[in-house]
Amino acid sequence: MPISYYGMRSAKRVGIAVRSARAHAGVTQAALADAAGISREAVSRIENGRHSARVATLAAVLQELGLEIVFWPHDVTIPEVPGPAQQGSSDE
Repeated sequence: MPISYYGMRSAKRVGIAVRSARAHAGVTQAALADAAGISREAVSRIENGRHSARVATLAAVLQELGLEIVFWPHDVTIPEVPGPAQQGSSDE
């Protein structure tokens, strides 16, 4: 599932992306936590932007959701990936 959020420079925005991906996958916080090897409370804190997760922890959560961390320079414009509602639509 493509998720594209510009300016993911805050824990809150990362949390929104994690919650969105988890919901789209139909996975509970408990199931995600178990698969990633962390507590359900830690997943909740990540999703609510109240957790300063280690990179390894965040990478484990994202891997379970089929996502990855990608770094881009601030001065590069990244084209937005179409979401599920946009895929297949054409204005031509």
